[in-house]
Amino acid sequence: MSKPVKPRKTASQLKKGALQAQRLLILSGYYVDCWFVTKLESVLRIETTVINPVIECSNRDTIDALINTLYTVRADTYNVLGSAQFWNGSWFGTQNVVAAHSGKPETRLVHGKPLPSKIFEWTVQDAAKNILASQEASKVEIIKRIYKRIPLHVGADLTKEQVAENKELTKQRQAAIDALKSFETIKTIPWLHRYFRDCYKRGHCQQNRQIVYQQQAYSCKRISRYLFEVEVQGLERGQRIKLIVKSNRVITGQIRLIRNDKGELEIHHLETLYNRDYCELLNREDELGLDRGYTEVFYTSNNQVLGGNFGKQLTRKTDRMTNHGRNKNKLWSLAHVRYKDDAYKAHRIIQNNLGSKTENKRRRVDDAYVNTVVNTACKAATEQAVTIHVEDLLEQIRPNKKLSRRAKNRLEKWEKGTVKTRLTHWSQRNSTNLNWVNAAYSSQVDHRNGTLLGTRNGDCFTTYDRVEFHSDLNAAKNLLHRGLDTEITRFMKYKDVQVVLLRRTALFLSAMGLTLLDAINLGWLDVKHKKCQAFEEILHGL
Repeated sequence: MSKPVKPRKTASQLKKGALQAQRLLILSGYYVDCWFVTKLESVLRIETTVINPVIECSNRDTIDALINTLYTVRADTYNVLGSAQFWNGSWFGTQNVVAAHSGKPETRLVHGKPLPSKIFEWTVQDAAKNILASQEASKVEIIKRIYKRIPLHVGADLTKEQVAENKELTKQRQAAIDALKSFETIKTIPWLHRYFRDCYKRGHCQQNRQIVYQQQAYSCKRISRYLFEVEVQGLERGQRIKLIVKSNRVITGQIRLIRNDKGELEIHHLETLYNRDYCELLNREDELGLDRGYTEVFYTSNNQVLGGNFGKQLTRKTDRMTNHGRNKNKLWSLAHVRYKDDAYKAHRIIQNNLGSKTENKRRRVDDAYVNTVVNTACKAATEQAVTIHVEDLLEQIRPNKKLSRRAKNRLEKWEKGTVKTRLTHWSQRNSTNLNWVNAAYSSQVDHRNGTLLGTRNGDCFTTYDRVEFHSDLNAAKNLLHRGLDTEITRFMKYKDVQVVLLRRTALFLSAMGLTLLDAINLGWLDVKHKKCQAFEEILHGL
């Protein structure tokens, strides 16, 4: 029996099918493009807090009075909602709870006028969100304790009894975690109630300098390229307070009008930033070590200098500030001691020579240069690797030898810079993992073998076999290795780090048939390590 012959399609049918296939390909391409753009935006997007200074305010007295009144509102919110009864509650509608307990906003007067209900509502809800954030942090700590209290059997070869016991223990864990949903269920488990009292502490209001505004309570209008006019809600309907704000973008969303420590006004708001260099970040290294220096901002483990001439600028700034202060003290003594009987001359010295306008202008210029150098170096460092190992210099440097006052001032300026803040910021922008590692003896270890066999003299590190490296490059490679070291932790004391390194040095020397004393006699090991308490134990223990 012959097969049926399929009818041949006409030219118009073939053309119609081709057009339909083309449309489907275009639509699928649009779908893929939209999906890729959505995924890419989620990677590139980051929210950061932007601080915009207020240059001019039309009614500063009202702003200060509002800040002082809202401090009382925040304090009442913590008194009402800060206890355990508000555990795992909701911030929505908390303004009614606080108003019923501590008084409605109409009863709170600012310059004889009632506090606006919306400002009261936003302030209470903001404080309630802070309380709930503290509760979530406490909940994480409680869950950690639950897991420590109820451990499971771990291993590849578990018996049936252990598997059954693990199921029962998992149920107990889940029951304790479910009990954290309310304070009433927490009280039913005594040990969980004790953990709750240890981990969750009642908070207190310390924010006495800010006003929270939502989008409907203000308007933003551009005046010039870097100036905006922001009109915020005042005490009466239709009468807004004008603020001249310095910014490079239109302000949107929730804002906070904050009075800083100097008494100046600032607007803080969240801004969504996009990283346009994502394609460059795809071909980065996996790991990188960074050594913080004084002459430069960073020296990388792949032999790059980031932020050169950093130390020269800091030295120039510190020396100028020192000389300025010394000369100013001389003029002060002339005005108040030598010419104290000549009131006209003393007044002339105080009026013309003891001001600080010029010096403050110079300091602003120096700070701007330092911030630019640090910002550029941190941006370049985070673009080079997925994970960065940086030395953790949180504590004040305490050198063995006595330093001059000028040297101390230089070190203080270096320590109190903006390196850590900007590095954290750019690591978030570029999706880079920051690993802060212990910096003890990182510049005195030979990166090839991890031992203390070597000496550092300025920018040169000489190993025991007379090989020379740049000292900052050697330190950066040591930090890269230490980021993967499980024996030396971040907060380990330097004496404990010294013991670990001496033990490794002794093992390395024993392979050559030598001891720590032989290394000291040969000049490979510094004599100061002989003062370590564990030196004799390590020497005779191998």
